[in-house]
Amino acid sequence: MKKVRVRRSRRAGSRSATRLNARDRILIALTDKPTILRVLEATHSASEWASAALSGSRSELAQGLELVEAERARLAERLRTAQARGRGLPDGVRRSATDAACERIECRLAELREAAAQLTSLKERARAELEVESIEWQRPLTVGEGEVEVVGYVDLWVSVRTSTYRIQQGTDPWDAEGRPRYEGCSLHHLVRTVAIQVEPTIHSLSALVRRVRFVQTHARSALNLVVTCDRFGTDLLAAQGIPTFVWTPETAAKPSTPKGALPARGARVPALGSVEIDGPARPSLPSPRPSLPPAPLG
Repeated sequence: MKKVRVRRSRRAGSRSATRLNARDRILIALTDKPTILRVLEATHSASEWASAALSGSRSELAQGLELVEAERARLAERLRTAQARGRGLPDGVRRSATDAACERIECRLAELREAAAQLTSLKERARAELEVESIEWQRPLTVGEGEVEVVGYVDLWVSVRTSTYRIQQGTDPWDAEGRPRYEGCSLHHLVRTVAIQVEPTIHSLSALVRRVRFVQTHARSALNLVVTCDRFGTDLLAAQGIPTFVWTPETAAKPSTPKGALPARGARVPALGSVEIDGPARPSLPSPRPSLPPAPLG
């Protein structure tokens, strides 16, 4: 009996996995959070954003310590005056009222000691850190309210966050001049979004600029960035205020996480050092001054 050979075909899934085009390969690589941070450092000096937030935090915490020390000195003097007056009063209602006032001042002084210890600890532990909150593929751009209409898509929508401390002030009720006093400290998140267009080969500069302008119109709070493998026209794009990152095999070859592993969810990444690149000066991210509210996500 003649044997019939059966040829086994490869699985369809393995064939389709090798058919990813250049755009998809770049999108997959940019989904890695440390890689996104390297790109933003090269194009927008992202580390300066985190450094500015750290500087603002330290300034706020130092101001809080000054308020605590000023109020502590005022209360210490007031306590000494109240204690001296109380010793000269006979037992009775006035003596009891003075003792109660001294007790309130001592309680407030204890609160100030705890506040000073907390502010000092926060100031010592503050670091310049950037966190990639989310990386979303094909983010829809919408118009209208209620029944919204999708008018386009962004290849990658990246949300990057850093944090800063801010103090709360109030009026000192025991001060005749109404000087401010320390009330508390809170952590605020400063968020910036980046709309990334991936164009492996630039076939038409005008069409690419038109795509970016369209995104700028419908996502005014987002920073725009073009990632391409083609160096053609990058100088012209920069002159139009459109930062461009040239994707090379060397960039893709830098593994930021072990093979097969995903970045930890919500992991904080230290701010990167400055990167030297050729071409025009890199635009900086908007200043995260405490007076500015966080940028909206949508």
